[in-house]
Amino acid sequence: MAQLRQRAAAGRSVSLHARLGGSSDSGPVGPGAAHQPAAEDLFGRIQALNDEDDIRNLQHSYGAYVDRRMWSDVVDLFVADGTLQIAGVGTFKGSAGIRQALEQTMGPEGLAQFILNEHPLWDTIAPSSRRTAYGSSKT
Repeated sequence: MAQLRQRAAAGRSVSLHARLGGSSDSGPVGPGAAHQPAAEDLFGRIQALNDEDDIRNLQHSYGAYVDRRMWSDVVDLFVADGTLQIAGVGTFKGSAGIRQALEQTMGPEGLAQFILNEHPLWDTIAPSSRRTAYGSSKT
């Protein structure tokens, strides 16, 4: 146990939690042993990570549909009163407005032969709260 305590005091990670030689010290050992987060905190952190994954998945679906000019599928990703903001062009509201923006800025639905329609997503940002999620990306 003395070696374990020395390693813990030196800031090294220790994963052995066992009693040796009848010692009554059975608590966790290591730099993070003093901080045991509550289950609610852990669930909140896990939920936040899951929310971020959901936002990234949504953004990647949006990118794949835009690259293939699948406007109906893009519109389905938005809520009925959703908005699409395109820098330098404007803000478009609702399903009809979003479809109009896509057709106006990138052409009709569907790809034609020899058309390259790639829009890489850079700097994906996925902040979220339990009530509202926002995502943005640079293309």
